[in-house]
Amino acid sequence: MGVIQFISILLLFILAYPGVLMKVPKRMLTLPRILLHGIVLAVLILIINTYVFNPREYFFDSPSTNGTIWVANSNIPSSPNWTKIVGGLVNVCYSNGKLVGTNKDGDVYYSPNTSGSWSLVPNKKLQQVSFDGTTLVGVNTIYQQIWRADSNLTSNPNWSLVGGSLANICVSNGKFMGTNVYNTIYYNWSGSWDQLPRRSLKQVSFEISNGNLMCVIGVDTNGSVWYADFTDSDIKNNPNWNNWTPMYATLAYVCISKGKLMGANSNGEIYYKEGAFKGNWQQVTGVALHQLSYNSSDNIIVGINNPPPIQISRQQLQTAAPPPAVQTQTGSYTSAPDVINAAPVERKPKRKPVRI
Repeated sequence: MGVIQFISILLLFILAYPGVLMKVPKRMLTLPRILLHGIVLAVLILIINTYVFNPREYFFDSPSTNGTIWVANSNIPSSPNWTKIVGGLVNVCYSNGKLVGTNKDGDVYYSPNTSGSWSLVPNKKLQQVSFDGTTLVGVNTIYQQIWRADSNLTSNPNWSLVGGSLANICVSNGKFMGTNVYNTIYYNWSGSWDQLPRRSLKQVSFEISNGNLMCVIGVDTNGSVWYADFTDSDIKNNPNWNNWTPMYATLAYVCISKGKLMGANSNGEIYYKEGAFKGNWQQVTGVALHQLSYNSSDNIIVGINNPPPIQISRQQLQTAAPPPAVQTQTGSYTSAPDVINAAPVERKPKRKPVRI
């Protein structure tokens, strides 16, 4: 318990129980009155502890335990050689032989290899992270602020705040894409956010080649998988979304690597597809993963088994920071529509019954 928290609780106790610092007639210090003061004190302590000193629990359904970490680097997808890594996380990302992840408390960890040689990435609490081998980017646990760092990760990261607010983010070649609490998709190539139209997704993954956006894959709130690629003349303004949901399963998480697709459903079943327009979805067996990172060049999967879900509560939707600005075709900036603060529907007053 911190000093400020102790002083606040002491003041509450003084206010709730007047017999502490002032003389009160004994006839007023009855057992029912003391019990009533105790109940009032307990409620006040609970409120201030929940809404002031533990805002994480206020805004989020906080994970209660960490998930186990698994890695496979051969016989993918037919019969992967799954190996359990030391440690426990709720989110993990692989790139260039390195791992970055977060635990249930929002602590960020880095490993220079896939053996789990974990070191704490200090000075920041993040609920979800993405890593491209150089740039680490993540979303914090209260207002969905976006933070990035690309040097001294385990000693003194050069954290900087990126404008806007997202619930889920992905980085590739230093470029960002993510979704907000309204499932609107945004991308940031050069310091400003633009909206990727025509689809609402809760989680996305994308690929960059020679500085150009090649393809995007994501899942919506129904578990359907949507994919758009460079065959469209203008993927950023008019993406050619295609539904690539597995025939017998919806997915909760997806990722893409060199055109190859991999994802997992809410039961931890893993699915793989050779390409958006190549092959059929096939199940990858051996372990259950609920969140994963896949790299086809290194032929490796790293994932989390049964992490408690980080869910966004109704209260969070009502208090979340506004979505990032969206650049319109005219070049001006406007805010994304706020569905929470929409104008209420006008209701006609009920007529009072007339007495005869």
